[in-house]
Amino acid sequence: MRIHVTDPRSGLGENPQLRTASKLIGDFFVWSRDHVARGLIRLGVTPNILTVIGLLVTLAAAALIGAGREYWIAAAAVMMLAGACDMLDGAVARIGGKGSRFGGVLDSACDRISDVALLTGMGYYYVVAWPAEHPGPDGEPGPVNLTYALLAVLAVTNSMLISYVRARAEDEIPDCDVGFWRRGERFAGTVIALFALNLPMLMWELGLWTALTALQRLLHAHAVLTTGQAPKRKGLRGLVLRVVFFNERRGSLAYDIHTGTAIALLLFARISDTDLVRQLMHGLGHG
Repeated sequence: MRIHVTDPRSGLGENPQLRTASKLIGDFFVWSRDHVARGLIRLGVTPNILTVIGLLVTLAAAALIGAGREYWIAAAAVMMLAGACDMLDGAVARIGGKGSRFGGVLDSACDRISDVALLTGMGYYYVVAWPAEHPGPDGEPGPVNLTYALLAVLAVTNSMLISYVRARAEDEIPDCDVGFWRRGERFAGTVIALFALNLPMLMWELGLWTALTALQRLLHAHAVLTTGQAPKRKGLRGLVLRVVFFNERRGSLAYDIHTGTAIALLLFARISDTDLVRQLMHGLGHG
């Protein structure tokens, strides 16, 4: 039995008279996407072809990420092409009437493979390329960066949980699309970090911050299934929930502020990729 619940986010942080930055950018991309999609339809391109091309392009970007820092800007450019395919396959299906149930399954499967591939590329960089870029006194490659390899594993875990908890929860409730770090935000954050050559900050965001979205979806599902309504966001408890668990819709001013914070960290918060875990293990070993 599915439980019906009113969306607690309706109208939060939104003003029909206010054209936020994300809304304006989104409208432009929708117009551009649909225009290109109509051209592809005339050429006979199908949604499934675009889905598979997008996956292959993403795999190429993942390889570039793992190859080394000097390839990151190229990887970001390749990811933008993959993102275009990801936007166009749905538009071609909708506008051209070419959608199919299998197409949806294929798209979801390719999305999951793409997520894992990109994060595997980041993990590979810190296991193989990073040690080569940080040689030891003898000129040989340095040790594996345990801290960032671990963050890559956590990022893979969180990205899978974010998708899985929603899919499983929506077998029981109408909607569990809550939280900030959806796939689009993770993808865009990766592109920005690669252009900014700031992979360390991205690894902390994807390794730790995304865990809040996975947890929020789990708590949302629990609240709806046990009480019939989403967690209330009033009073002190509500304030804590608003700070810890972001739940505003795309296009709202609150969403723009939250997104701007994540982007600013990627652009300006330059942190060292020091292997903190190895330093801690070394300190405990000599304690």
